[in-house]
Amino acid sequence: MYRIKRSRPIKRRVKKRDKMNFNEKHGHTGRILVWSIDPVTKKRTLKLDKPNLIMNRTFGYDYEYLRGNNVAANGQIMHLGIGDDNTAPTSTDSDLGNETYRVPVISQSITGTGELTSEFYITATEFSGTIEELGIFGGYFFSEDWNGGTGADTGNLLARILYSDTKTTNEELLIQRVDTFS
Repeated sequence: MYRIKRSRPIKRRVKKRDKMNFNEKHGHTGRILVWSIDPVTKKRTLKLDKPNLIMNRTFGYDYEYLRGNNVAANGQIMHLGIGDDNTAPTSTDSDLGNETYRVPVISQSITGTGELTSEFYITATEFSGTIEELGIFGGYFFSEDWNGGTGADTGNLLARILYSDTKTTNEELLIQRVDTFS
C-alpha cells in the first residue's frame, strides 16, 4: 500500500508590482465622455473624459459568461442614471447615492478591437439641475425607464463615476460609455 505524502503549500513572495487589484488585472476598463451640445448651433464641447469605476458585479458577469453561464441579460447596458450625491464610489456599490433622473441607451457600436461604445442623450428640456454622479445600469428585464421616478434604482449598477456639473435648459448632453476589453 502506497502512502501519499502531503506536501506543504508553496509560499510565494509577492512583489509590489504584482499587487494589483482584481479590476486592474481583469482587462475590462470603462471610460465616460460627457459632451455639451448647443441646441441651436449643435457645437459639441467635451466636458469630461475620465475612467470610471467598474463594479465587482460587472466583472462577475464577465467571467460567468466565459464559464458558459448565460448572464448576458443581467449585464446588458440599458440606462444612464444621474444623481446628486458626491460620495466616493466603491466597487461594491449597488445604486447611485441619490438617483434623480435616468435615460435609456440610444445606441451601441463596436468602435475598435475589444471596444464597445454606448451612447445616452439628454435633451435641453427633459432634465436640468445638479449632477454629481453618473451610473451605468444593466438588466434587460429589470432596469426600468425613469417614468416619473418609479425607475430609480432599478437594474444592476455596472459602473459609477463622480462628475460635478449643473445642467441648464440651454444645453444638451451626449454621454458616451466606452468599454474596453484587453
